[in-house]
Amino acid sequence: MLHEYIVPGLDLGNPALDLHQRQRAMLPHQGVVTEVNGNAGSRHRTDRQLQQTLRFAACRHDAARKHDARAGSIRRRARPRFSGRPARFMLPSPAPLFNSDFREEVCMIELSIYSSIANPPRGDNLDRCMAEAVQEAEAAEAAGFAGFFVGEHHQDKDGFLPSPFVVLAAIAARTSRIRVGTAVLLLPLHHPVRVAEDAAVLDIVSGGRTVLGVGLGYQDADFRAAGIDRRERVPRFEESVAILRQAWTGEPVRHRGRSFEIDGVRVTPPPLQKPGIPVWVGGWVPAAVERAGRLGDALVLGPSFTLEENRALADRYRAAAEAAGRVPQLVLMRDAWVADSFEQAARIYGPEVSAAYGYYWRNGATAFRGFASEAELRFENIWKDRIIAGAPETCIAEFKRWSDALGVNSFILRLRHAHSGGPPHREIMTAIERFGRDVIPHL
Repeated sequence: MLHEYIVPGLDLGNPALDLHQRQRAMLPHQGVVTEVNGNAGSRHRTDRQLQQTLRFAACRHDAARKHDARAGSIRRRARPRFSGRPARFMLPSPAPLFNSDFREEVCMIELSIYSSIANPPRGDNLDRCMAEAVQEAEAAEAAGFAGFFVGEHHQDKDGFLPSPFVVLAAIAARTSRIRVGTAVLLLPLHHPVRVAEDAAVLDIVSGGRTVLGVGLGYQDADFRAAGIDRRERVPRFEESVAILRQAWTGEPVRHRGRSFEIDGVRVTPPPLQKPGIPVWVGGWVPAAVERAGRLGDALVLGPSFTLEENRALADRYRAAAEAAGRVPQLVLMRDAWVADSFEQAARIYGPEVSAAYGYYWRNGATAFRGFASEAELRFENIWKDRIIAGAPETCIAEFKRWSDALGVNSFILRLRHAHSGGPPHREIMTAIERFGRDVIPHL
C-alpha cells in the first residue's frame, strides 16, 4: 500500500537545488511528518527511520532519471512530488531505514566509517585518540556518511578498545543523524541482559540511531580473562541473540538454555527502535555467514577477502537467510582511501593497510594463505580486488562495481588502523571531507 508523507518546511522542489543540495537539505531535519492514509485520515510520525527513508527518496528523485532500467520501478515505489512547500512523498508503509524493499529498489549506496581506536605500541595518549575519533564522527556526519562504528578488543597493549558503548555514547552526544554502532561487540564475552541494557540506553541517548554488530571473538586470552570456555562461544552467542530480542520488547525475559537461564527479568528502559535494535552479525567463514542468515538482520563481511571470496560467502548467507524466512542484507567492510591519485593514496594509506594485513598473516588469517611471507604484503600486491583507493572517480567506480557484483548497498570504510595507529588524524579528516564532497553525492 502506498501512503502519502508530507515533510514540512523543505522546498526540495526548488529547481535551483542540485542533487547534493537536496540530499544535504534532509540531513538535519527533525520535524514532524504527516502520514495521510486515504480514508483512514492522517497521523503524525516523528521516527528517525522514516525521516531518513524520505531523505533517500529525495536523493534518488534525480538519480532515477539517469537509470532508465530502474526508473519506472523507482517511480512506482516512491513518487516524490516536488511542488514547493511542503515536500510530499508517496512511499510504502512502514518505511524502515535498512530492511526495506524501498531501499533495495532505489539502490542507493551508503558509506559508513569504522574507527580502530588505539595508539600502538603502548597505548599512550588514548585521550587524544578518542577525542580525534569523536571529531571524525562529527566530520563524517557533516560529509553525509551514514554511520560510525567501533569494535571491541581486550588486553591489547595499544589500548584498543574494551568499552565501545562508552565511546559511542560520546559520539552520539556530538552528532544527530548518523547511526552509531559496534562492528563488532564480542557477544559471548558478556551476559546478554547487560548487553541489552547498555544497547537500549545508547539507543535512547542517540535518539534511536544504534546498531548492534556482534561477533564470536577468537582470542583465547579474552575468554580466559572473562572466565568463559572458548568452546562454548557458539551456543552462548546464539542464545544471547535470542535473549536480546526478547529483552527489547519490554516484556519479561524467560529463557532456559545450555548457557543461560533467565526467569522473568525485565530490561528497562526499552530502546526507542521498535521492535528492537538492529542486530548485525559479523562473519567471514561459511559457518559464521550461515549463522548470520539464521539470526541476524544483516551480515557484516570483513575487509580482507577478494570480491570472488566475498561472493561465495554472500551466496551462502543469502541462502541461509531465505531458508530462515529473513530478508538478507549485506554490509561490506572495506579498506578505502580517496586522494588526488592512486599513488597519493598508496603513499598515505598503504603503510597502514600493510601493517594490518601483516598482523593478520602472522595470526593465520585465511584471507592471506596465498602469500608465502609477510614481506609480500606490500600495498601494490594486496590492493587489487581488496582495497578501494585512488582518485574520486576511481573510488566511485569501485563502489559501484562491488555493489553490482555482490548486491550490497552498505559499505563500512576502515580509515583508522589499530595496528599502526594511522593514518594521522589530519589526513583522516581530509579524506572524510573528500569522500563527502567528491564521492558520496555520486553514489
